[in-house]
This record gives sequence, C-alpha cells and structure tokens, in this order.
Amino acid sequence: MEQQWPSARVAILFSRTEPSVSLGAMSLPRYRPYEATAADFQIGLKPMDKSQWLDLNGYASYLPQKRARLAADSQRYYRSLPSSLAAQGELLQAVTAHLLEHHGAEFASDGRRLTCRIDGVTHDLEAAQEPLLTLSQFIVEDFVILQEEAGKIVITAAANPYTSSGRIIASVGGGIPWAHEPVPGLNDKLGPRIDRILVNVREGVPAERFNWLVTAIGALLFPADSHAANAAASAEMARILADDPGRCGELLFIRAERQTLLRLPQTGAVAFSIHTYSDPLSSIARHRESLTGMAAALASYSPERLGYSAMTGLRDPVIRWIEQQLAELADPLPA
Repeated sequence: MEQQWPSARVAILFSRTEPSVSLGAMSLPRYRPYEATAADFQIGLKPMDKSQWLDLNGYASYLPQKRARLAADSQRYYRSLPSSLAAQGELLQAVTAHLLEHHGAEFASDGRRLTCRIDGVTHDLEAAQEPLLTLSQFIVEDFVILQEEAGKIVITAAANPYTSSGRIIASVGGGIPWAHEPVPGLNDKLGPRIDRILVNVREGVPAERFNWLVTAIGALLFPADSHAANAAASAEMARILADDPGRCGELLFIRAERQTLLRLPQTGAVAFSIHTYSDPLSSIARHRESLTGMAAALASYSPERLGYSAMTGLRDPVIRWIEQQLAELADPLPA
C-alpha cells in the first residue's frame, strides 16, 4: 500500500492551465498540468484556441540547439514515409500561414522565403528537402504526422529532437500502440480510446493535452539514451535530497510537455505537435495551487508510473519540500 500523505496539505485545488503569470518577483511556469492531474494515465484532451497553436517560448535559445541536433544526426531525430509528403507540404503551409497571421511581429514572408526577426534567419520554403524538415528549422514544436492507411492510424512522419530515446522516430510506419508500449498500462487502459479520438479529430476543432514530470535534468534537449540518463540523474539527486529536501527547489526541474492535435483539411492527416518546457521547481514555491496539486499527484501515482518517469526516489523529498513551502505560506506576515 502506498503511503498516504496528510490530506490537508495535498488536497487538489483544480485550476485552469494558462499562460505564465507573475507572482511577485517569480514567474510561474507557462503551463501547470499538475494542478489538476490524476493518478492514472489519462488522455486529458480539451479544445484549443487555434490562435494558440504554436508557441515561440524559448525560441532564441532553443532553435540553434534543435537545428544542430537535426544536422548532426537526422536519422535519429527524423523519419518519414513517402506517403506523408503531401501532408508534410500541407503542414508547412499551415504553419507558415499561422506564423504570419498570429506572430506577424516575429515573422515575414515574400512567398518563397520566411524570415524570423527573432534570430534574423531566413528560410527557403521551397528548399530541396522534405517539408517537415524545412519547418523544423523555424518552429519550436516537434511534429508527428498521423494518417489513416488500410483502416489503421499510422505514424507516417516525425521530427523529434526534444528526446534522444528514438521511440517516436522508430514508430514511423507503425501505429500509436507501438509508440506507447513502454508506458505502463497505457495501451491496455486507453489504447482503443486513443485510436477513436485520432479518427474523430475534426477539421477546425484543434485540441491539446499535457504531460509532466519532475527531473534532475534541466536541459530541453535530453542527453543520449534519454530514459537511462534521466533515471541515473534522478537516482543520484535522490541520494542528495534524501537528507536535505530543502534543496529540491534549486536542484530539480519541472518538465512539462504540451501536445496539440490539428486535422489538415486537404490530406485529412492529423498533425500532432510536441512543445517541451523546463522550469526550476522553485518557480512554484509561492503558488499554493501548484504545490498542493503536485503533492497530491505524486502521492497518488503508482510505483509503475513513478518508475516510468524516474521519479521513484524523488517523490518523498519533493513532497517534504512542498510541505515546507506550504508551511511558510501559512505563516503570518511579520508585524
């Protein structure tokens, strides 16, 4: 039986996930899915304002790293089927149109070239490479293209520099269940529903969902063999924090993943995006809803889920740190 933590301190206070806000001198993470999370894996899909489809958060610092990773080892971070090319072209057009409409201060185009004013780089929209590779040079999001072939949902193309696990890239040509195989219980519990949702994503009705974890790695680009690296870093940090949980805020990071689904009208393909965010755990130190939500989620997670996310040894120190923050919030202000 899992340990039960004091309910008064870890009661979930449900709150909408919203853009980052300032709390005094501190900036909260832009997205905070742990404020309203559940013990079991859930799809958690909700409608999305299409104007919020792409996010430029972290653009200047991240895009050079993304381009370098794709250039150095494209086979590890990019793969496609010939059948995806039309959908890739449609996605490139949709991304370009979105940037010009909703981020016109940062992007300009003459029809053939797209210029980003953030970093001053100009991109050839008709370059002699696959369209998904082209758009990967000027957006923060990774993209996966899903298409129905012979009555099944197939991953036909993917660009995924955020992670070095290679799992999504290796899934090209296969279905969602293969990509989700390492996630404990996900296919058994949600596999059929995920397929139904993908089939029923409607044109003009985009949706979004979120994942999150606490990790000892703050970099957006996880190192080689990302799952093993995360587990090793978390295990080492857990030994440090076991005796000094007060250091959790300075040594740990919240890694949140925003995923969107958009139906492309011409090809009927579903464009699945991934945008990863990393914030110090200390960024929620003064925010009661985030603290109580995260503690409640961690306390309720099964050993399998904690193990998959490499949070097994981090759970107890983080909850103790959260209790310290909540106790300080409860203290009366000095006269």
